[in-house]
Amino acid sequence: MKNRLAALLLLGALAFLALPDRVSAAQAQGLPWEGPLAKLQASLSGPVAGAISIIAIVICGAALIFGGEINEFTKKMIFVVLVISVIAGAVTLYDTFWGASAALI
Repeated sequence: MKNRLAALLLLGALAFLALPDRVSAAQAQGLPWEGPLAKLQASLSGPVAGAISIIAIVICGAALIFGGEINEFTKKMIFVVLVISVIAGAVTLYDTFWGASAALI
């Protein structure tokens, strides 16, 4: 019984020592959609995000000012878009004014 337990422990230790090579090889490849998502993140986190947020702020402001009779649901959706664009633009503006990423804070 003790010999069998020792053999199982030895087999488990050998399997554990052989496992990191396989795991590191699997992690080195990455997933197939990581490349396109990284490109999308890089393009949307730079000047494109700032331009889109400024355009969205102007459009939402004009819709609220000149919208006339807008129902409550549409008004709430305009406010949601406005808040999202202000948050996205704040990161770009912070980077522009202080020269540091907002992720450093």
